[in-house]
Amino acid sequence: MEIKILAPDDVEFKEKDIQRAIEKDLAKIQEGLEFVDSEVIIPVGRIDTLAFDTNTNQPVFIEYKAGEFGKEALIQLMDYLSWFIRDRSHYDTLKRLIKQKRPDIQDIEQDVRLICIVTNIEERVRNAIFALANDVTIYSYVVALDTGKNAILIPKIEVDNSEIERGPQISI
Repeated sequence: MEIKILAPDDVEFKEKDIQRAIEKDLAKIQEGLEFVDSEVIIPVGRIDTLAFDTNTNQPVFIEYKAGEFGKEALIQLMDYLSWFIRDRSHYDTLKRLIKQKRPDIQDIEQDVRLICIVTNIEERVRNAIFALANDVTIYSYVVALDTGKNAILIPKIEVDNSEIERGPQISI
C-alpha cells in the first residue's frame, strides 16, 4: 500500500458530501446509532441528520460544519434543543416523527444527544460544551484518498462531555 501526504486543498468536498457519507453508516462514528431522517425542518431551523441511539434510546441530532465549529454553530444547536425543551408538545412531535420513519423504535427517552462533525473547533466552544446539560460529542475528520482516488473520511473525537460528572446547576 502506498501512503501519500495530502494538503487540505488536495481534496475538495462539500458539507453535504460529508453528511451523505456519515448517514450511510452511522454506526461507524458511534455504535448503536441508526438513521431516522435527513434535513428535518423545525420552526427554528433544520436538523441535518436525525438519528436514534439504540444503546440509550435517545434521539440524536447530527450537525455538519465544513468549517470551524464556532460560537454561531453552538448557538444554532442550543436553539434547536431549547425549542424542544420549552414545550413538551414539541418533543411529542419529535417522538411521532421518529416512530413514523422508524416504526420498529418503541422506547424513546426524553433527552436529546448532539453530535457535530466539523473540520475544527474553537477552543472557547470546546470548553463551553462541558457546561451543557445534554450529551454532546464533537468529531473532527481528515480525508484521505485511496489508490483508486476514492475519498476516505476518518472521524476523530475532539470533545465528549458524556463522560463527565455533572454537578448541581448554578443559579444566578
